[in-house]
Amino acid sequence: MLEDAMLKMTMITAALTLAATSCSGGDDPLPGDPDAAVDTTPDASTGAMGIGQVCSQAMPCPASAPTCAVTQMNATVGFCTASCGTTPANSMTPPAGGNAMCVAAYTGGVGTPVCGLGFAPMGQTMTWGCAIACGNFQGNELGGCPGGLTCVANNCTPTL
Repeated sequence: MLEDAMLKMTMITAALTLAATSCSGGDDPLPGDPDAAVDTTPDASTGAMGIGQVCSQAMPCPASAPTCAVTQMNATVGFCTASCGTTPANSMTPPAGGNAMCVAAYTGGVGTPVCGLGFAPMGQTMTWGCAIACGNFQGNELGGCPGGLTCVANNCTPTL
């Protein structure tokens, strides 16, 4: 079913590209002409792909951020995250270099990626994942959240 949807989207994209190229003509783009520059900036934040992407059983995470982190009990949606390192058991300090890993992997465009999501079975190595910080924290503006996420206590969490 997903393959059918992707095929249809590819066919629609190809048809629109063909229509756009067959309608354009002339050397100098003028306002109103098909060759005129187009503002492609979205009016609102779009959803993230990878870190910060909303996920569930029906919406799995991509390979670039393979873990669906659920931050509330009984929640049916979470957000995709990637590992940013490990620390000894019960450590509450993210690993050195973890933030840089998250910044390098994040493509969401808004918010501040941080290595701040720690999880571990009791007494075992703490595994850390990338999260998206938001809002204003100690005088620092961290930005908003990608589409599908809401800023709650300086953390982007799935909109319920």
